[in-house]
Amino acid sequence: MGDENKNNTSIKGTGDTGSTPGGSGAAQNPDGGVPTPGWQATLPEDIRGNETLAKVKDVSELAKSYLELTDKVAGKPASIDQYVFNAPADVVIDTEAVAQFKAIAFNLGMPADAAYKLFEFALQRDLEGQKKLKEVMDKELAAGEEAMVKAWGNDKEANRALASRVVQRFGGKEVEDALAVTGLGRNFTLVNFLYKVGKAMSESALKDPNNPEAPNKRRVETMPDGRPMLSFPSMDNIQPFTGY
Repeated sequence: MGDENKNNTSIKGTGDTGSTPGGSGAAQNPDGGVPTPGWQATLPEDIRGNETLAKVKDVSELAKSYLELTDKVAGKPASIDQYVFNAPADVVIDTEAVAQFKAIAFNLGMPADAAYKLFEFALQRDLEGQKKLKEVMDKELAAGEEAMVKAWGNDKEANRALASRVVQRFGGKEVEDALAVTGLGRNFTLVNFLYKVGKAMSESALKDPNNPEAPNKRRVETMPDGRPMLSFPSMDNIQPFTGY
């Protein structure tokens, strides 16, 4: 009986690995550390036995590897200075707007090449918008020139010069620049209005009700009590503005 029990005991001890650490119930750690048993068991069945995942110690290591891979694949610049946007030599860009765009791209983690393509798209749309606006303005200016010729004929330049003198007299350089930039200096409706103002002012200034034969004397209107009213100087001595 004693020998039989001895043999049975030895048989039980042979090949019994159920209590051995690192057996079939635990994930093996390649670097020899303590594994996290069974973390792969929480994965979907179709990827649970993946050999690559079997090499990962735990979920923390898996997450770290994923983040490192994401940054590498995405190509997010390490610094905002790595965003370089170049525009054509004949195009002036808003440097402040570009700096704001870089900051947004960096905060979103955009790859440098993707951010540059988006910049190119926005720049191209802006240039196309400017081109269309210029075409509209050129068309309006041409229509204004045509209207002046039709209304004034050979007196076009003289009448426009008188209109420009009104602008100089009452608007100054600020208004002159605005007319030049916007193209309104060739808008017939506006120029014709200024011409009529200048003509009325010149006629009023050159006539003296007491002496119509003295054209250089300024006309002075008077109030009922004899005090002088506001009068306008002659527009004839002001040189026309040619900036528009």
